[in-house]
Amino acid sequence: MKKTISFILLLLLSSHLSYSGVTDTNRMWGVTIDAVGGLNAVVTSLQNLCKKPTTRIVFDEFIPASDYVNAVNQIHNVSFIMGELLDSYYMNQYSLAQYVARTNEYVNLLGSKVDIWEIGNEINGEWLGNTADVVAKMDTAYSIVKAQNKKTELTLYYNQDCWSNPKNEMFYWVNKNVSTKLRNGLDYVLVSYYEDDCNGLQPNWQKVFDSLHVLFPNSKLGIGECGTVVSGKKAAYINRYYKMNITTPNYIGGYFWWYYKQDCVPYTNALWTTLNNAFSNSAIPTSQASQISYLALTSNSVQIDWTNGNGTSRAVFLSEGVAGIAALTDGYTYTANSIFGLGSQAGAGWYCVYKGTGSSVTVSGLSPGTTYRVMVSDFNGNPGFEGYNKNTAVNNPVNIQSAMPVHLLYFNFAVEENAVRLKWATGKEVNNSGFTVERASPENPGQWINAGFVKGRGNVEFMTTYEFIDKNLAGGKYRYRIKQTDLNGNFEYFNLNGEVCIGAPEKFGLSQNYPNPFNNTSVIKYKIPNSGEAVLTPENVFIEMKVFDVTGKAVHTLVKQNQTPGYYEVKMTANHLSSGLYIYTLSADGMLIDAKKFALIK
Repeated sequence: MKKTISFILLLLLSSHLSYSGVTDTNRMWGVTIDAVGGLNAVVTSLQNLCKKPTTRIVFDEFIPASDYVNAVNQIHNVSFIMGELLDSYYMNQYSLAQYVARTNEYVNLLGSKVDIWEIGNEINGEWLGNTADVVAKMDTAYSIVKAQNKKTELTLYYNQDCWSNPKNEMFYWVNKNVSTKLRNGLDYVLVSYYEDDCNGLQPNWQKVFDSLHVLFPNSKLGIGECGTVVSGKKAAYINRYYKMNITTPNYIGGYFWWYYKQDCVPYTNALWTTLNNAFSNSAIPTSQASQISYLALTSNSVQIDWTNGNGTSRAVFLSEGVAGIAALTDGYTYTANSIFGLGSQAGAGWYCVYKGTGSSVTVSGLSPGTTYRVMVSDFNGNPGFEGYNKNTAVNNPVNIQSAMPVHLLYFNFAVEENAVRLKWATGKEVNNSGFTVERASPENPGQWINAGFVKGRGNVEFMTTYEFIDKNLAGGKYRYRIKQTDLNGNFEYFNLNGEVCIGAPEKFGLSQNYPNPFNNTSVIKYKIPNSGEAVLTPENVFIEMKVFDVTGKAVHTLVKQNQTPGYYEVKMTANHLSSGLYIYTLSADGMLIDAKKFALIK
């Protein structure tokens, strides 16, 4: 609330606006100009800011909209615009009809150059007049602006600990006077606060904005006015407000300095540099990268992955060891090199291995079997103006380890009917826990199934051979790989070259049951060929397997169905049979293929 024609400059870099300057989609930045005179110097100072601003113009009382056309046009050349319909100090000097007429006049004449309209400034201030009249003005202005499909903004006055009338306290006033329509529909809700007017109180802003988010769940939130006339406090206030780290959903900042013209015009003034550095170096993301994971590719390289925070870019730092964090400096441009040890350092031993917008990097130049520590920092800003998030997060930083040097000499296979015999050998092993054998089919190439595990030899300097048999496979093509894991849980993959094909048998076969003799349960294997016998059709064979006693009487049927060529086994349960000798037969399309005996002992 000021008694002069003022320009409040918001650096609103949101997704619905586009321009050639630096884009910050997460934050709103602002300053204030409190007089129209010297507009050229003002425009020049704005043009030289490191980020292209959005100028919020506080239109003065009883001044026609036409008087602002020149200023709006000049400011629009270097920035976007948000227009404040009337400063709170003058609200009680307007009747409802006058306020409606003023709103229509300004929106109709300047609407093509104004992107956001502030429909009420410090709306809960006790100096605004009759509450019912204030609410009517606010609601009407909202409807007029929304009818023209423009963005709306409402500024509240934070006075929880320094008000004279409790009914004007910010949260109380909102609950009593702001309709559900506005709570759900306002595009922006900002807070005006001058701590010098509240005895230096610094509110718990995290709590304030968390509470506002409950009241305005769809609105972008921030600080709408701040500043001080005390020269010795200005730099400290600028740096404190512009570096606030609030994690409330939809929080976009604000912080715009009311005394921009006095302090920062011309732009050679020292406080302009302070403010510009605050813009450029303190655009710190509120959400840090997290969930760092890694895959040891070789004994000297790893792939590092992470989940991005809400910064525009990420910087990844790696150090040898198990403790500590990178010592990042805002405004410093680190040079990345994915070969460990060649990038810029952020503190002793912390080398930058990646800088960009992605979420993965492959780092080489590592020592085998060595533990490293990884930290990922989300940041905003152009080179020389970076603002780094220096906080830790879930699984950030984390310790990783380069792969143990297991040297694979060969990895091959042999097909044995419906089984695959895998063989491999290592020339050297260090800290080797073992090998997980994994299988995938062409139908599901990305779905690797655990087929089994072969224990490793730990630490050996000589050749070691391994073997694994993958049994009872259906016909088809398969791929194999082995996952070598060390005793610390680190792993790497070795792939089998080519595909393994399990074909159909060349002829019928009936195996002896196992075990034999047996008590109660035994397994019988058999196979059906693809062709070669007149009774067969390749797609469909009627198979019967029966059990007979020594008198030739059929006592049990094990299989009776159509089956395709392939390898089969059936589990025989003989609960209902007595001890003795029996015969089981295999028939295909009514023709006897083979018969064998078994002994049942109970």
